[in-house]
Amino acid sequence: MKKTLIAIISVVICAAGFGCTSTVQPMDENPTVSGTAPVPSETTAPAATEVPTEPPTEVPTEPLEMPIDYELPSSAEIKAEAVLQKPELPTGCEVTALCTLLNYLGFSIDKETLFDDFMPHTSNADCTFDDKYIGDPRADNGFGCNAPVVAETAENYLKSVNSDMRVMNLTGTPFRELFYQIEQGRPVVIWGSVNMRDVTFKLRWTTQDGREAWFATLEHCLVLTGYDINNGIVYVCDPLKGNTEYSLERAESVYDQMGQQAVIIYGDNEINSEPDNVNTEIREMAAMERERQAAVNEEINDD
Repeated sequence: MKKTLIAIISVVICAAGFGCTSTVQPMDENPTVSGTAPVPSETTAPAATEVPTEPPTEVPTEPLEMPIDYELPSSAEIKAEAVLQKPELPTGCEVTALCTLLNYLGFSIDKETLFDDFMPHTSNADCTFDDKYIGDPRADNGFGCNAPVVAETAENYLKSVNSDMRVMNLTGTPFRELFYQIEQGRPVVIWGSVNMRDVTFKLRWTTQDGREAWFATLEHCLVLTGYDINNGIVYVCDPLKGNTEYSLERAESVYDQMGQQAVIIYGDNEINSEPDNVNTEIREMAAMERERQAAVNEEINDD
């Protein structure tokens, strides 16, 4: 969950040292978020970690967009279990949503390792949200990132385990066309907001190379796992709430406000060869994470 504009400006000026590298300026405009800015060329090759378990059998096919005149069923749902961002990553919804997707696909990876080892990130305003995660997801006043960063993070991880699965940034896809991905068995990482409330873009800064970075209040990242057109609802794995549902109309509206950002992983994840440095601790940590989440969900249900 992202903080209000006042808290954000405080972090920008005081914590991140933005004044040394760029100009921060609140604005009244409400632009569309771009999900297509270039990904930074500077990347760190992460160490290999975990071999996927229970791999899906889907064979890579392109294009993945919904065919013209394709008739969707009125409802479809994928059974995936949400990974919760708190308490470890209170502002790490993006990497947590990706972790949910990877776990569903059979990969054993925890959200903190996924961020530390595979997600491009910075604590300075030296880039845009399309380049890196900006801020600290372990802090209550962290910022976030856009679809290109989540796509790059997924690619970094998949390469580390020699997986043949592929990543596609579907930014710009109309919301209801994403239902085709669900019907085909592919969960979708999407950008929305906390409780699907309207967002505003009132904070921006300019990087040293002249690009503008915009931050949306209440920005949130989730995994779309199902839809029911007749009842007007969508099913999601929400890193703040767990498995839940929202109004289809509200989810579509906020998705549009956030620039129609979406990412999928598809294809056959049978690895070519076992990584040279498999970290067995990841599997144990993932198991502990699932047990903890189960306990939290049980408490919520009891309440």
